[in-house]
Amino acid sequence: MQLQRIEIRNFRLSGKDLIWEIQPDASILVGKNGTGKTTVLRLIAAALKQVRTAADMALLIQMESISFYFEGDKVIEIDGNGEIFSSRIAINEVKSELIETFDVPHAQGYSILDGILQILTNRFLLFQSNLRKDIDALYTKKHKFSAKEIEQIEQNVAINNERRERFEATINHFFADSDKVLGIEEDFIFILNNELPLPVTALSSGEKQLLLILLKVFLENEQPSLLLLDEPEISLHTYWQRELLTQIRNINPHCQLLVVTHSGSLLGRGWMENFVRIEEIVFPYRTKNANISPLTIRNNEKMKRIISELNSFKGEIFERSSLFNEFLKKEKDFNAKEASELLEALRTEGIIPNRLTYLELIKKMEWTEAKSFLVNIGEDIYYLNLMLKKAPNFSISIKFFEETTKNSLKPDIKLDIILFNTLFSKTTNLAECLKLEALRKAYNIPVDELYKQKLSFKNIPLTI
Repeated sequence: MQLQRIEIRNFRLSGKDLIWEIQPDASILVGKNGTGKTTVLRLIAAALKQVRTAADMALLIQMESISFYFEGDKVIEIDGNGEIFSSRIAINEVKSELIETFDVPHAQGYSILDGILQILTNRFLLFQSNLRKDIDALYTKKHKFSAKEIEQIEQNVAINNERRERFEATINHFFADSDKVLGIEEDFIFILNNELPLPVTALSSGEKQLLLILLKVFLENEQPSLLLLDEPEISLHTYWQRELLTQIRNINPHCQLLVVTHSGSLLGRGWMENFVRIEEIVFPYRTKNANISPLTIRNNEKMKRIISELNSFKGEIFERSSLFNEFLKKEKDFNAKEASELLEALRTEGIIPNRLTYLELIKKMEWTEAKSFLVNIGEDIYYLNLMLKKAPNFSISIKFFEETTKNSLKPDIKLDIILFNTLFSKTTNLAECLKLEALRKAYNIPVDELYKQKLSFKNIPLTI
């Protein structure tokens, strides 16, 4: 059961709604400090708890309601008092966990992280003990079981042994550069330089935080779950950051990751399509009792079908707009004329197309169609980044970039390094890389780890 969308009404009592379209594998939220990224994760975690603390309730009152949309038309809606006011699924059916790896040391030399790791490593040792008992039973007590019971035990042993080997291989992969390997027998320890036993408490802060995340993922037993990660890059080397999300999904392919980060390195192993800026998913607040009348049927057969589909959606304007955005994702293509006609039809009925509507339409267009469509709707940084991705080559993308940003008075065009990372992906030779780096320097845009890695890969020195 996968989560598909989260909607928070009147987020932070700001007069804004937040709509986050959730990917089946990982959804990554980025943004500046103070924009509410961590609050989003904590709100999600608090809402999905069966037993809430005073701190959880203090979070929930910062909104009007939060809705979770799952596959199969299953919905959980919770108001600011923590009450479930509409649900087709029980909260206890949704397994979720918020992982915050900030550590607090104790005067005795141990820390909160050490205490959590002690619990998690004990649970792993219990898992290993039970696995050994099952293996022992197959060899020493096989005569006591029926053929069906033996088959079930053998299947469990094979599955759990493969999971354990995969987990240990992942840990050893991360720790290889420091000459550490897992040495689990009666205790959960590491072996340094093939001989020196090393307790978990002797690991570095970054090693402990990585181990905490991977242990929690492993102990989910490959069950479907929501794993909420708040800035998991803290204290992790950039190589570990690049590998983290992929390795988490390797340990549990059935978990969905909701991640808040400031690190471009987390996006470096094929996750660039999974991130969204928090500014892109915040929209004007809509009242719940707004009325909507049926849309006018257009002459174009394709438009008739699409508008007819919209008329079939039930609920308020806000909900129908969200459903319509989901519907657009399934359409194969649009041209600028069809998109403009559709937007006109929506506006006629009082539905203001939001940013997701524009983005979905632009994604379906060819480069030239999308460019002509942009002339009509205006430009901001989100459309600019999408258009740079769609551009056929570096020359066209850099020309479009320069034309769009040449007027420095445009209030919605605030350049950042993400745009330059997108442009870098279009480069095919050293000359283009150098041109882009000169442009970044001219705009005085600070670099992130991902951009540094791209420069290093091309053997281009960073210019400050």
